[in-house]
Parts: sequence; structure tokens; C-alpha cells
Amino acid sequence: MEARWVRQKTGADVVVFWGCNPVEAHPRHPTRYSVMARGFLTKGRSDRRVIVVDVRKTPTAYLATDFYMIKPNSDFAIFTALRNIINGHEGAVPDIVGGLKKEELIELAKTLESAKYGLIFFGLGVTHTRGHERNIEAVIKLGPKQKNEVHSPTDERTLQRRWFGRSSSMGSRF
Repeated sequence: MEARWVRQKTGADVVVFWGCNPVEAHPRHPTRYSVMARGFLTKGRSDRRVIVVDVRKTPTAYLATDFYMIKPNSDFAIFTALRNIINGHEGAVPDIVGGLKKEELIELAKTLESAKYGLIFFGLGVTHTRGHERNIEAVIKLGPKQKNEVHSPTDERTLQRRWFGRSSSMGSRF
């Protein structure tokens, strides 16, 4: 399953940039495809929630509705904490994970869950850090389960069908 550029432009109400800086790496990307693009379902920047998660405040962070500064090499721990929150296990999450407070993680998880159509663009900050071989898997497993589907917790096809698909080497949709 792939996230087509047309679908991103017309339907994404939540856009997350995790460990990437498209303002410098792909300067036209935010204006044409993700942040400010107008579509059938969204009128542009005013209809989107833009979240940036990175280890430093990059130029992309200035476009963000929410910016989360995390500690280096803590991506997998944060993905796991978000997954626990989404799956209803908030008690298993420590008070601080990767430099983010539990309240911030809960807010981020609720934003991801409430998205009608969301995108996560990830870059070298996710794929070239400690645990890089597990970070992408953790991103894919973040997806909430469909309410009407009966499946085992290990059925990754269901999660991928509902939330994630590859859009490019830089991201996925949720």
C-alpha cells in the first residue's frame, strides 16, 4: 500500500516530520506536497496539524504546530511508549521517555489517533541512529487497530493496511 502524493495533498490533516528537515533537504516539499498544499479535503496550512520531532530545532520546526525536542538515539523508546499509550497501557510508560514528559507523549498519541488521514515523514534521524533496524518497524506498529476487525495482536498486515504504507524513502502514512 502506498501513500500517493495526490492523497497526501488532498486528505492529510496531521503531518509529522520525524528526524528529517524537508525545509533544507527538499525545499519545495512543504509548500507543494505536505504542509501548505491545498486539496479537496484540506484548504492548506490552516486545516493541518504539523508536528516536528527532532533532536534540535531545525528550520522545519518553525512550520510546526507542535515541536518535540527529543534526546538523540531515543526514537525506539518513544515509538514504544506511543504504542503503549495508543493500545491503552499508559501505566507502563515512565514519567519521562527520551526527554519527553508522559503528558507530552499522551498528547502526541491522541493527535495521531484522532487523525482522519495522517502522514509520518522520517529521515536519516530515524534510520541512522541506534536501533535503526527496529525504528521503522516500531513506526509501522504504531497504528491503531480498526474497531470492526478481529485479529491477533501480531497481525501486522492489519496495522499496515489501516495506518501505514510507504510513500517514499522519506516517509510513511498513518
